[in-house]
Parts: sequence; structure tokens; C-alpha cells
Amino acid sequence: MGREPLLDLFKTYEADGVDQLIPNLRFNTRPAEDVMVELASYVLPHFPSQAADG
Repeated sequence: MGREPLLDLFKTYEADGVDQLIPNLRFNTRPAEDVMVELASYVLPHFPSQAADG
């Protein structure tokens, strides 16, 4: 799955109330480090973290 479809999927999850996900890279053909860099650069910016209260 490319980053655009993944972003759409994550946005759907967010709309459904999901606020935490764990990516499973076990069956990926690309090096996990490359995938994590791409996620951090292109996907995560669409989901800014919330500051903890207190």
C-alpha cells in the first residue's frame, strides 16, 4: 500500500475514533527504516500529537 492510500485509511480510522495505531512491517519488501522515514515525513504530519494536560 502506498502512502496516499495509507493516509486515507488512517483518516478513516481517525474519523471512527481510533487514536492509536501500530504499523506492522513484517511482510514488507522494503527496509523497515525506509518505510518509517517515509511515514514520519509524509503521513505523521497529518496527525499532530495532542499536548498532555497537567
